[in-house]
Amino acid sequence: MRRLSIAMVVVISLCAQEKGQEEVKLEPLITSITVSEKITAEAPGAVVRLDAGSVESRPGINLDDRLRDVPGFTLFRRTSSLVANPGTQGVSLRGLGPSGASRTLVLLDGIPVNDPFGGWVYWTRFNPDTIERIEISRGASTSVFGDRAMGGVVSLLTPTPRTRYFGAAFEGGNAGVRDAKGTYSDLFGAFGVSAFTRIFSSEGYYIVPESVRGKVDQKAGVDYVVGDLKLDYFSKAQRLSLKTNLLAEERNNGTAVQQNSTSLGTIGLHYSRERLSLSVY
Repeated sequence: MRRLSIAMVVVISLCAQEKGQEEVKLEPLITSITVSEKITAEAPGAVVRLDAGSVESRPGINLDDRLRDVPGFTLFRRTSSLVANPGTQGVSLRGLGPSGASRTLVLLDGIPVNDPFGGWVYWTRFNPDTIERIEISRGASTSVFGDRAMGGVVSLLTPTPRTRYFGAAFEGGNAGVRDAKGTYSDLFGAFGVSAFTRIFSSEGYYIVPESVRGKVDQKAGVDYVVGDLKLDYFSKAQRLSLKTNLLAEERNNGTAVQQNSTSLGTIGLHYSRERLSLSVY
């Protein structure tokens, strides 16, 4: 037995020497995951990038519906935010953290928008028409963002203000859907201002089949009002942004006793310059 073990050690050491002579170097995977600006860095996981045209061409009313075809992206109960209770809107990437408490960090212009109590995300706060770029990093390789990003990171970036820009839209559909949106932006020298508002209402629809539907079941739907205001200061090497967001929401979750209302607001200050970025919210 001793002779056999010695022989095996010699063979293994010879194989290690042969492999050492033919060292194979893998090319790094160049990807990007951003907070406020583009960066290029080596990362062990791929990053999905969606521009404004790609987001606009995808079907869905809210942003979570438009991200459903991104591999690995899902909500807790896989139900649209139009009829799902906010506590079940936790994001799951690659099956990590599939619960109401999201294990994925969602950023809007570098500011976290996960609920500070339960970690879920109010997807009604975001208008897909005002998103310039989305970057999704799936998996735990994004540990640089802290413990909220165990499942990954979803970074939402809004466009830079434009001179004297106005936009308005109204949409309607079945289930009593009415969706009114308005945007405005302008530049005043080194300063910029952007504003957005959205009013949405729907009668909702039943979320259980008619064959098992009882008297307690009602249509699930949501009515909400959301508004954003962002003030920017630009210079050659730095940028300072002050952003506010307000949401008022009334929701029926499918029965007479499953109703909830939400009112929330955030204010964030973001300062960035070359090789330096700081956010306070």
